[in-house]
Amino acid sequence: MALTTLKQIANETSIMTLMNKLHVLVVLVVSVFTIGCSGLSEYNVSSPQAALFTGPGLVAQRFVKYKEEIHQKAEACAAEEEDLTKQSIKAISESTTPNAINVYRQISQNGNHSDAMRAEALYQVGLIHMNRYNDRRNDGEAVKAFNQILTQFPDLQRCDDVREKVALVNERKEVAIHYTSANLAKIRSEMQRRASACMAEEPDLLPESARAISEGKTEPLIKGLLHIYLDSQEDQEVRARALYQVGLVYMNTHNPTRNDNKALSYFRLIKQDFPYADICDGLDEKISDIKQRLDNGKGI
Repeated sequence: MALTTLKQIANETSIMTLMNKLHVLVVLVVSVFTIGCSGLSEYNVSSPQAALFTGPGLVAQRFVKYKEEIHQKAEACAAEEEDLTKQSIKAISESTTPNAINVYRQISQNGNHSDAMRAEALYQVGLIHMNRYNDRRNDGEAVKAFNQILTQFPDLQRCDDVREKVALVNERKEVAIHYTSANLAKIRSEMQRRASACMAEEPDLLPESARAISEGKTEPLIKGLLHIYLDSQEDQEVRARALYQVGLVYMNTHNPTRNDNKALSYFRLIKQDFPYADICDGLDEKISDIKQRLDNGKGI
């Protein structure tokens, strides 16, 4: 039934999405040519400067920037909340959330639809309202939508997810968000770039390790990895690889809390505790690299 809901929502919102996108493009073109007409005295119309600042060149630049910002926000939305439908992600990234919410509300109020479908529509309303990348974010409205689900459809399985979202909203009440949605998207894009740099330097890094380095959140990652290492019930190869990730994180040059000596200690611990683990084959090279950095005064 959830799939049916998403298909219906997609059909009803696709037209609105196209219309809003067209509206934005029209505004861009009109504003560009308005600027162009008023600034003709500064540039020769036939010059390259005129094409860049008063003609199609500027239209193209603004359009590319507009598309890049939408793409960044869409990626960020999907990463933050996997339950968002594609239509909800588009609405947030293109700043057309009132239209999407209106469609979802209509579905939720339609008694011809199943309870699951109506609850799913309300769930999307709540997710849109609470998303940090939504320019019109409103946690209060999100909680209202979630509570409506709990009241009207208390026996649905989706209610477990709803309660988690309510708890999340209540938990972050104490945390002030000082970034706009656009800034958050740019920050995430920069983190992705840094994560890619980490992976390029060390291909053996897990994506989670690279992400932790890029976001400056290595401490909880390392605690989790050490928890795996200390679990005697876990497979030895897994425990050895957990320590290996700890070492890689500590030695990575993109890590703000890099510590070559700690990395060296953990690599040696692997050889001591798991001498027959497959991961030991490349440890001598890592240890040698760290020693060389320390000897050359480049270690930390």
